[in-house]
Parts: sequence; structure tokens; C-alpha cells
Amino acid sequence: MRIVLDSDLKRAMAKRAIDAAGKGMEVIIRRHSPDDRVDPMRRYLFGVVYPTITERILETHGHVFGVEDIHKEMMRKFLAPLIRRNKDGIEEAVWSLDSLDNEGMGKYVEKVVWYAADRLGCTIPPKKDED
Repeated sequence: MRIVLDSDLKRAMAKRAIDAAGKGMEVIIRRHSPDDRVDPMRRYLFGVVYPTITERILETHGHVFGVEDIHKEMMRKFLAPLIRRNKDGIEEAVWSLDSLDNEGMGKYVEKVVWYAADRLGCTIPPKKDED
């Protein structure tokens, strides 16, 4: 079996889970099969929507924000937080797109696009059908 963890965050989370397994926890490995309809929405969100918002903020306010900054702010604005307990037993709010199904992801993208148009005067290019 080969396990590919494609980001530092995922590797760190996996390492913490495996390390904690020796302390009475169970590590469950499950196959991840991304839904083909969600991935194009993520590509549109991170490749078109968020960059357009960052450009608009730079033009109108002179502030430089990265795509990740915009992503975090939009998640806080439009998603309910997931409450998780950290290793010290302290509950913390975490925002993530991972829990969204196709319909939820579509609604989230729609809210971000409408917010950008309404609040920032931003014209977001429409999603292409092949995406």
C-alpha cells in the first residue's frame, strides 16, 4: 500500500494522528476519492474567484492580500465552524471546505461571488463549462 500526503499540513496531521495512536487512540485509514464535480469548483474558486477579489482589493484599497487570506476570511463569513478538540483538550473553531458536498460547495462559491459583486464591486468571470 502506498499513501500519498500531498501537503505539509496533511503530513503533519497524519504524523500527529499516528503518534497519538500509541496513547490509546485508533488511526483509521480510508481511501480518498475526490468527487470530480467538486474539484472543478475548487479550481474555479482558487484560480478565478479569489484572485479576482485580491486584485480588486489592491485596486480599490491598496491592500495586498493573498488568496489564502481571502479564503480564510470567506470561510469565516459563510461557513459554520467545526468545533474540534486540540491535543491539549481545548476546543477550537476550524473552518474547512472539506465537509461540503457538491451542493454545499456550489452554494458557498455562489455566496462568495455575490459578496464580491455586492460589497467589492468585483466582476467575477463566469465558470467555464469544461471546468
